[in-house]
This record gives sequence, structure tokens and C-alpha cells, in this order.
Amino acid sequence: MTPEELEALLAALGPNREKYEAVRRKLVRLFEWRGFASPEDLANETFKRVARRMAQRVGLRSTDPFGYFCGVAHLLYKEAVRRKAREHYSRPPESVRNGSASPRLPASLRKRQRLTASSGVSPEMTASRRAFRRHSGPASTRR
Repeated sequence: MTPEELEALLAALGPNREKYEAVRRKLVRLFEWRGFASPEDLANETFKRVARRMAQRVGLRSTDPFGYFCGVAHLLYKEAVRRKAREHYSRPPESVRNGSASPRLPASLRKRQRLTASSGVSPEMTASRRAFRRHSGPASTRR
């Protein structure tokens, strides 16, 4: 946080430093309640973002600034949840990471691999042969 951002933040909160401490304490409790491991870091990040906005001359319209801080904290919470979900789904399962098991393919893909491996024909060729047989019909019905 730059000195200009800090000045803008303190000007928005007023001359009373206790208001800063009260807002920070509430934010830490909010992030603790939501189950984050480092609520102090998230509260600091919230203050940094609000200070950046205050330095851009975005003023608070409310007499109680906690509502604005709470809104920024909520957006920060949503970002953290999305980041955590992205990390969770981008990692392979533990058994695959250890090399103890190969990833399991869906049944339809396993069947297609078996058929392709046994016949030596590509799946596209097999599909076109099936389509040809289906549309040509039995020999007795053809004219």
C-alpha cells in the first residue's frame, strides 16, 4: 500500500483510528467464520483494495464504511473460493500422482479402444461401415 493510498483510506475512515481497528477486527472475524486459514492476510488484502479505490477518488457515501469493506471482502472471498476450486479440479487424483493407478476412462471409451485394438481399424472407419450397413439394409429388400 502506497502512502497516498493509506492517506486516502484514513481520510475516508475519519480521524478516529479506533474505527480502522474495529473494521479490521470485524473483517478478521468474518474470514474466520468463513473458514479461511489466514484471515489476517485476507483482511489486509481487503484494506489494500479499498485503499487503492480511495486513492482513485472513489468516495464512501455511507457514514459507516464497514458496508463497503464487507462488499470488497465478499468479492475477495468469492475469488478465493474460485481459486481453490480451480486448483482442486486441475490436479489429478492422489492415486494417479503416485503412479499407483491409471486414470479410469468411461466405459464407452474403453469399449471403443478394445474394438479398435482388436480389429486394427480406426473408430471412424468402423462407424462409417456400421452406417453403410444400416442404410443399405439386407440384400433381400434391395431393388
